[in-house]
Amino acid sequence: MAKAMNFYITTEDKDVLKKNFLNLRFFALISIPDIITSLGEEYETISDYSKFIVNKTIIQQVDSVLKRKRFYSIIYSNPWLNYDTIKNVHEQFSDNPLIKDIILLDDKNTRKNEDYWQYFQEVTFFPSVKKKKIVECEKIKTPMFYWVNNLELPEDIKEKYPEYEKTKSFSVGENE
Repeated sequence: MAKAMNFYITTEDKDVLKKNFLNLRFFALISIPDIITSLGEEYETISDYSKFIVNKTIIQQVDSVLKRKRFYSIIYSNPWLNYDTIKNVHEQFSDNPLIKDIILLDDKNTRKNEDYWQYFQEVTFFPSVKKKKIVECEKIKTPMFYWVNNLELPEDIKEKYPEYEKTKSFSVGENE
């Protein structure tokens, strides 16, 4: 059986990724703009049928990557990232034993995607000074990580996100 991979999600394009990370040749890049363009469509006017084809293409590309031993991880690049997209990615891939974690890539200084941090167990930040390997970049565990693993929130997270401590009303494995 192949080794489980991380599934990184970002709103940045491949040029930004190349500028920030080393050894990208070992990462499979799934670029939503490239898929849409290959269908002769534009995001703003994409048809329902083409949306279906885009989703099928993403699933096929991920399945293909998971069968290969060449890649360490997958980077899913979508500049139109939103809640529904994140939810669909989690529903489609989180139970796959070949996908270790679904991780958000974000810029620590601009926090462009901070509204989405809560939907991931981990956020990895782009390097601020020089190119690095993704695994060497700064990471944070989000409140979701602690909830899924039924762990107490650390004090720094409680202080930063006081509303999350109040909303935890379930334990992993229990029905509501």
